[in-house]
Amino acid sequence: MEATPAYRAVMGDPETHNTVVRQLFGLSNGEASLPPPPASVPETPTGAKEAGTCLSNNMDAVVADALKNSGVEAIVRTYLETLAASLLADGDGDGVAAARPIAPHPRPSMAALKSMDDDAAANAVKKAARARAMGAATLAFVRNRVSAPRDMSAHAAVAFRAAADAFLTSVY
Repeated sequence: MEATPAYRAVMGDPETHNTVVRQLFGLSNGEASLPPPPASVPETPTGAKEAGTCLSNNMDAVVADALKNSGVEAIVRTYLETLAASLLADGDGDGVAAARPIAPHPRPSMAALKSMDDDAAANAVKKAARARAMGAATLAFVRNRVSAPRDMSAHAAVAFRAAADAFLTSVY
């Protein structure tokens, strides 16, 4: 059935299914144990391109939603644009997790820290850590918010989550 284009257009992915089942029965994550989603929907380069295109085309709405509902500040757009770029750049077919984009706010280098006085170095470290924490909160919020087929196809949702997971790994 997955070979039928009409079915592929409306099929969900396992994580969306588990989320919907939990909501339908009023269960929180700790109250019921659903089996982990099986890897039945493969990550594909076309799914990554679709996810990147969906995110890019709806950037303003996604940023507004994240600002409204995730509790993070304006750093949101920077991290989401980096995520979209990594999804769109997955042309070699190695999978979006292989790309692992570099966090927009890396820790200050040792050379930079040595050139600062102690207070400035401590402030630089805190500022970068705060930006990375807000970026990680944004990525986690958007990763868990995506739904197939509401937002994108199942293949795109799988690629989107894989890219968000890889990006979260590189943030910390």
